[in-house]
Amino acid sequence: LTISTLIMLGGIGFLIISELWRRMPHTREEVRRLSLHTKLAIVTTLILVVSGTAAIAVLEWDNTLAGLSTSHKILCAYFQSVTTRTAGFNTIPNGSLTGVTLLVCVLLMFIGACPGSCAGGVKTTTAATLALLAASKLKGQEYTQAFCRTIPNQSITRAINVVLISMTLVGAAVM
Repeated sequence: LTISTLIMLGGIGFLIISELWRRMPHTREEVRRLSLHTKLAIVTTLILVVSGTAAIAVLEWDNTLAGLSTSHKILCAYFQSVTTRTAGFNTIPNGSLTGVTLLVCVLLMFIGACPGSCAGGVKTTTAATLALLAASKLKGQEYTQAFCRTIPNQSITRAINVVLISMTLVGAAVM
């Protein structure tokens, strides 16, 4: 838990830690005053950690995690979800993971951590921007919004470009 907490702090990034340190939100009103960047990064990080943990636990419950107690299974899945996006450590052998679990890990690695952090990837805010864009288009909305704020079209275009260029580079490297 100590190592995974340190990994998450490193993956959240210096800008977000600095903003949280300066503002230390204790009430809902103070949370509302945080920047859109900080809110998107934190919420996306939490979603990725929880969904990654759940996916790895479900997919590996009777495979790689089979010999462990329930609490250890969840803890190993959590650690694998956290470390896959940023650090690259493991507590379960990666060679024993199923193909679907490896795909989940690749997706987590592709997204990576937050901007200004010690990790790679296309960044959590980029992934969140694209997810919000998709949701707004499915709802028929003209503008993309998050936390009652509109995301500028320039930021959306930049996010699309970053993901397309990254996918091209990763695809070329794999080939």
